[in-house]
Amino acid sequence: MLCLVDRPLPYYDVRRRPVALIVLHSMSFHTLQESWNAFDADKVSSHYLIDRDGTVYRLVGEEKRAYHAGISNWRGMVSGLKPSLNDCSIGIEFQRLPLPHAQITQKQVKAGIELCAQLMRKYKLKAHQVVGHADVAPNRKDDPVNFPWRTFGKAGIGIWTDKAAPRAVLSNKTASELLESIGYPVQFGIDASLIAFKRHYMPNARPDASVMQKVMNRLACVLEAHQKVAKRSRRK
Repeated sequence: MLCLVDRPLPYYDVRRRPVALIVLHSMSFHTLQESWNAFDADKVSSHYLIDRDGTVYRLVGEEKRAYHAGISNWRGMVSGLKPSLNDCSIGIEFQRLPLPHAQITQKQVKAGIELCAQLMRKYKLKAHQVVGHADVAPNRKDDPVNFPWRTFGKAGIGIWTDKAAPRAVLSNKTASELLESIGYPVQFGIDASLIAFKRHYMPNARPDASVMQKVMNRLACVLEAHQKVAKRSRRK
């Protein structure tokens, strides 16, 4: 059972659209107080923050529009000169230490999976509707940093596949087309989206002579996984 603590932040307004996405973030500070100070300094918020001991802090009610995603997009869900997913998403922050290789704790993993699963049931969301901040704002953000996407994906939270080669031959597809088909907002920059993809799905990839072919294969595999989940969802 989640250890849930209310710690309200005043930075929110009216939600204008139903929840259709969960966006995962990370904050890199030594203490919770530093995180609270950062929220106050920038007048931003998320709906939840999960501390390193697994405690879940509720910062903004889910019915409110928290200020967590900024200028962002996914699968063209929003439009305009400054599109933002704040209207239709729930933001979850993970507190991590400000060290290059620091990861979230096992207690955070457990709490994060449980919280996401509850929200997915509540709002009838599927695995492909859980993404990272860097996925939706690749030109500005790189979080959640060092995130265990495979562990979450194996629990049905976010898309993950261990396949190295796609079933279909997609030689006629460009990297940009594959990224966009998955959901990446290539309008913010193809290179930025590609970096975000590799950070999410290929965190240990080495830059060798065959790296681009590996990236293309991985893009195709992830797209297949997204399409499989989306197709299954439409049948229900």
